Amino acid sequence: MRTGLSPLTNWLWPALFLMLVACAAITNRTFWIDECVTAHVADHTNLIEAWEEMVDLRFAEVQMPFFIAYMWGFEKFFGDSEVALRLAGLPFFLIGMTLLLTALARRWRNLWALMLTIGLSPFVWYYLNEARLYTMQMGASAMVVAALFRLSENPAPTGKTERWWLRIYCSGLVLLSVISMLGEIWALAPLLAVLVVITKERLFGWWRPYRTEIIATLTILFFTGIYYLWSLTRGARATAVGTTNLQTFLFIFYEQLGFTGLGPGRLELREHGALSLKPFAVVLALYAVVTGIVLVAGIRRIWQNNSSRILLRLLGCLSVPSLLILLAGLMMHFRVLGRHFTPLICVVFLVLGAGLVQLWRQLGSGGKVVVVGFFVLIFSSSLMVRLSPRHEKDNYRQAARFAKELLAQNAVVWWNADRMGAEYYNVPLATNANALGQKALLIINPGDEIASLPKADLIISSRPDVFDSQGTVINYLKQENFQAKTNLPAFILWEQTLLDLP
Repeated sequence: MRTGLSPLTNWLWPALFLMLVACAAITNRTFWIDECVTAHVADHTNLIEAWEEMVDLRFAEVQMPFFIAYMWGFEKFFGDSEVALRLAGLPFFLIGMTLLLTALARRWRNLWALMLTIGLSPFVWYYLNEARLYTMQMGASAMVVAALFRLSENPAPTGKTERWWLRIYCSGLVLLSVISMLGEIWALAPLLAVLVVITKERLFGWWRPYRTEIIATLTILFFTGIYYLWSLTRGARATAVGTTNLQTFLFIFYEQLGFTGLGPGRLELREHGALSLKPFAVVLALYAVVTGIVLVAGIRRIWQNNSSRILLRLLGCLSVPSLLILLAGLMMHFRVLGRHFTPLICVVFLVLGAGLVQLWRQLGSGGKVVVVGFFVLIFSSSLMVRLSPRHEKDNYRQAARFAKELLAQNAVVWWNADRMGAEYYNVPLATNANALGQKALLIINPGDEIASLPKADLIISSRPDVFDSQGTVINYLKQENFQAKTNLPAFILWEQTLLDLP
């Protein structure tokens, strides 16, 4: 029987493959709103001051303690460029996914199926290219799943091997919990799952040799939970610009199963909803059929090879955080999306991987056609996420360039968009109309006072549901006969007179 980690080849090639995927996915494209917040916090000289500002602003980042602290430290060593901050979460992703593939190498001879499913996933490509917490969550979740696989083996690992994987389980739990409040909620699933896959006798037997690890883990989880409860009393929460409904619920599966790149861009989906899917209906339907076949095959293979009683209990473990988050979305009026279910992605990978192996092995040429078709379509989806203009995010870099060029011509510019995006891309801002100079006037959800402001030559507007919630700017644009000249992703530039826009 093998002990310790698997041989070098069991983790080296998956790690190298995932590294190549990251090199292809991570770009220097412009930051969007949430990434600008990350960069703003990381840029502070003093971490405590950054945290206090987030508390005062009631930002959800208050509920991401480890993520914010880590990004702050990372920026001090590697800088605040788009690529640098997007690379920050990569070590967690590589370690977690490599551990998952290493753990499963003992059971799956056809490890290529799972490795390609992870590496070609549009969900992975999309969030590798964001300076946010989701890549870290994927890595932490993979650590927990990998450890549960190894600890539940029959015969069970013993000695140093058991201690190694238990520490990985505890580390993954802690990491998942301290990254964000949603991560703490998702940690309920593996906490319950260990009671399902490990016998009572063995669990009680862990206390004496591993009580230090167990006590430390539970203590951290407890005090992290207390911190999150405190953050709620201070009003920290996600931006309430939408709500959870059937459409957003279905989008969770749309995103995690890999449809993203084959359909419309996220900004179009956000604005027009399901109607924006119509031009892409044929390719989305084809992918749905192929993916459905793979999912059914995967569920069938897992069901046949494992106890149905244990599988149903594990499904119950996953349903607890899922229902809690959906319920919070309904009650607190925030939009639950695929990224809020990031820790679930490892389960999606396992089911898809199992289905691909089943189809390749047992269904002859027809099964192989489905497998090849699946990989062609999912890779195409990832390439579209990476290359297609329709999947570009809020273009703060270009909007800032227009603002600075017009300010240099002594034009009056209104900035009706995120303040931190302007600051990251060096747009000088004024919050007082009497102190403009060569600064853009920051306009966020204005009221009737807009009529008394200096008349704008150019208004740079983004996401009216966030920055013009009362429709005041829109009404002003109509009354003053402003015309849209340039339409960037998530931005519209409005002018009255012909300006020398670059």
